[in-house]
Amino acid sequence: MSSEAPGRPGEDSSSPPQPFPAALAGEPRLELPFHVYDALLWAAAPLLSAAIAAAAIGDRRLGRTWKGQLGLELPGERVTLDSIWLQAASVGETQAARPIIAALKEELPSTPIVLTGSTPEGLRLARERGGADHVATFPFDYRPILTRYFRAFEPRVCAVVETEIWPNLIRACRERGVPLVMVNGRISPRTMVRYERLAWCYRAFLAHFTAFLMQTDADAERIVRMGADAARVRVTGDTKYDGLLAASPPRPPDCPPGRYVVAGSTHPGETEQLLEVYTRLRVRHAELGLVLAPRHPETAPGAIAKAQELGLPMGLRSRGASPAPSGVLLLDTVGELAAFYGIAAVAFVGGSLVDVGGHSLLEPAAAGKPVLYGPHVFNFDDAAELLQGAGGGIRVTDAAALEQELDRLLAAPELAAGLGAAAKGALLSRAGAAKRIADYLRELMSAPATR
Repeated sequence: MSSEAPGRPGEDSSSPPQPFPAALAGEPRLELPFHVYDALLWAAAPLLSAAIAAAAIGDRRLGRTWKGQLGLELPGERVTLDSIWLQAASVGETQAARPIIAALKEELPSTPIVLTGSTPEGLRLARERGGADHVATFPFDYRPILTRYFRAFEPRVCAVVETEIWPNLIRACRERGVPLVMVNGRISPRTMVRYERLAWCYRAFLAHFTAFLMQTDADAERIVRMGADAARVRVTGDTKYDGLLAASPPRPPDCPPGRYVVAGSTHPGETEQLLEVYTRLRVRHAELGLVLAPRHPETAPGAIAKAQELGLPMGLRSRGASPAPSGVLLLDTVGELAAFYGIAAVAFVGGSLVDVGGHSLLEPAAAGKPVLYGPHVFNFDDAAELLQGAGGGIRVTDAAALEQELDRLLAAPELAAGLGAAAKGALLSRAGAAKRIADYLRELMSAPATR
């Protein structure tokens, strides 16, 4: 695992990445774990068939997904030739794949990009905003079904996003001489515990990957502990930074001038605390509005009741209300929060005053806003450390400390703007992972085909 390879975050990645050691020649023979896996897979086939039938009857959408997983939605003839096939399991992985696809389109505009997904939500995002030339459901990991996919798409390179280890996909790539790469790779400490129990299996599976392009040094160390060849592991960064910076949704058109605190992804318990804090802030800061976005819109009645108790004017976005410079807009809709962060003087990210673990701290940072959050951000510790280190994020201990920090920043707009610029600068310092990954995939595409 080289610590000086081109493509590490923060290093000059203008030169093309060096080719990785050849992973398809002289590999160890297929080992016992593959045969054990196949035996278990075929033993489970009757149960899988029954589950498919039940899903088709009970949930038409899920039944359609399973039809795709059987390869029944693919045309019989070839769809593409010499494509790049990316597999993104669900919504998060699809979001991570989008900047990679955009970078590939710039570098290899004539190369077909195939994007597969495993969940209805991920597939919907892939079809609507994925950017790929072809979108399909990822198949069950049975060799006959995989054969249909390889015949339809004839990939030159296959890449799995984050952590996807499918033994028969690995074997199919090896048999066809198709390089297989883990991109934007991530291994959480919790997941690592599970992998270590089956290290003897994963060592055999990982031996047939061409490369592992991991998000962080810690991820790189974990994949090596799982059995990956350290010579094939590189740290290329996390594409979420590229995705956030590229998104930049426009500010809502129906937003009147004024100063706003935007509190995103709040949960019961902290929603009420935020309304109490705002009640006091609006006395000290004229023309101050609050945009309150519950994480789950179905919890809106609790926020409405609290606003009525406090005598606060509140409009509902679901009923067409706009932000008010001296009242509360309850953002009880889905998909608008990123745009509303753009109007914030200061942003607060919920799930952090209560013991939930936080939500995306980087979304308001991408909009160039100072980011406040509570003590419970254990799901986003890396983002919290990044923002605090850059001076763009502030962790508060409780609602009283939150009120104090909001007071301070609202009274000093230049200070708030400086913190917002620092927050966005922190994201910019981590950008470039998508290009580094695309550069490496381009190198693989330019190598002579082995099939």
